[in-house]
Amino acid sequence: MYHWNGGSLDGIYTFDTSEQGLSLFEEYLNENAADPVYLLTDVAEEEFRLDSIPHVMGGDRKALLNRKKAKLFRNIRYSYCEVQGRETEGRRDDRVVFSALTDDEFLRPWLRRLEARKVPVAGIYSVALLSKQLLKSLGYGAGPALIVSLQRNAGLRESFFQNGDFKFSRLVRLPRYGTESYAPVIADEMEKMLRYLRSMRQINHDSLVQVYLLADEKLHAELEPACRDKVGVSYNQITLRDIAGKLGLKADFVDPFSESVFVYLLLKNRSGNIYAGEQETRYFTLRRLRHCLLGSSLFLLLGSFIWSGLAFIEGVTLKQETVSARAKTEFYGERYDMARERLPNIPVEPEDLKTAVQVVEGMADYKASPLPLMRTLSRSMDEFPDIQIDAIKWLASMDPNADPAGNASREASALSANSDYIYYQVARVSGSLAPFDGSYRRAIELVNRLAEDIRTQPGVYDVKILTLPLDVSPEARLQGTGDMVRGEAGFSLKIVQGITDET
Repeated sequence: MYHWNGGSLDGIYTFDTSEQGLSLFEEYLNENAADPVYLLTDVAEEEFRLDSIPHVMGGDRKALLNRKKAKLFRNIRYSYCEVQGRETEGRRDDRVVFSALTDDEFLRPWLRRLEARKVPVAGIYSVALLSKQLLKSLGYGAGPALIVSLQRNAGLRESFFQNGDFKFSRLVRLPRYGTESYAPVIADEMEKMLRYLRSMRQINHDSLVQVYLLADEKLHAELEPACRDKVGVSYNQITLRDIAGKLGLKADFVDPFSESVFVYLLLKNRSGNIYAGEQETRYFTLRRLRHCLLGSSLFLLLGSFIWSGLAFIEGVTLKQETVSARAKTEFYGERYDMARERLPNIPVEPEDLKTAVQVVEGMADYKASPLPLMRTLSRSMDEFPDIQIDAIKWLASMDPNADPAGNASREASALSANSDYIYYQVARVSGSLAPFDGSYRRAIELVNRLAEDIRTQPGVYDVKILTLPLDVSPEARLQGTGDMVRGEAGFSLKIVQGITDET
């Protein structure tokens, strides 16, 4: 039992499987029941299988893996699988490594006591599968690799990797430490492992296997004669002190056992659970949920404090602004009352005068100008120098039949409003011929031509001749005397100009 404290291992406790050992373990749990527990196993009852499945995704892959595990490890509670890429030939199936704890009797006494005290169990882990995390620190690149380590109570662990993927692991029991030398046994077991891997075609004669042996300086010195490089094998003797320095583990190693390295690796990286099911990890899940809720509550509380502080500051600022605005209002109110008392008495209140001025200014802004109609008339008059304008009556209206002379009567042939125009400018134009030579026929012809020319100007909606120099209508009476003097050739027109743009 290792304690994790501030990023380092602090304190080691040992409990055996006897009744006394289990009782001491219960006492330990009573004092530390709130701390999460990570169970690291290194047992011979761990089995590994390499297999392949069709390449599928999502829920289909999960279901297929579960069926495969159930087929490989029937009635086994703790199993695990990991997809390691795809085959390079054929239908390119997924390569999978399956593992399981084929006998979990050694775990049950400990799990029963952990569950009875509702201790949060983070997961059940394996030294063999955890060895993969050592590859980077060992300087591994690619190709086949064999990691060899010694654990005090487990024995010699040999884990094989191919291009960084775990393939196989084997545990060998060793004699009690100190009773005999480990060097011959380790050298013999490593040679057996290499022969087995060649027989299983995991490595071939062209491959260079990197063997990483984790031990203390004393055991490395004993293994030096047997661990010399040979064809296809390169031995790398890694001291526990060196690997601990690379990992950041502060510990003194007085023996060749490396379980503290794997424990530190597990607790430092907090790897995902491997073997434990939902039943074993439910208290750990509840603990994480409780921490999430607590963190969210603290975040909301902190946010409410910040919001309340900002709201308080804003309230104080608004109150100060209110006091300042009230003082300014009272000051200017007094000045207004004093100025108003000095004004002469008028029958209209200042507010009403202000409204009237604003209305007049608004009307002035929207007052229509006769300039468009005057331009139209001016362009036509340039063509008729014998015609002079005597008077123009003008108005702006929404009705094209409006009469500038104030005549409210409407003719039978009234004009209809055109939607293309915003409003109309209507003018009654009175004029005469100057000089007039007495030819009424020519005078009438000039007036008709003037009316037609105006009608062709842009924007002109209608032109109507009201009177001619000589009334030639059927209702008129023609009379005269022989000595009649030459008269004036007067006429009048009504011009309706459509306005499409107020500007």
